[in-house]
Amino acid sequence: MTQATRAGLADEVIMAHTRHRDAKTVRRYVRRARLLDDSPARELGL
Repeated sequence: MTQATRAGLADEVIMAHTRHRDAKTVRRYVRRARLLDDSPARELGL
C-alpha cells in the first residue's frame, strides 16, 4: 500500500486491490507512508 500511495494511486484503487472495505483503514496506512516520506531522518540519509 505504501508504494501504491507513493505512486499516486487513489484510495479507491488501492481499496479495490487490497479488498479493504473501510477507507479509514487505508488512510491510516497512507498517513504512515507520508510520515516516512516526510521524516527528518530521511533527509539525513538515515
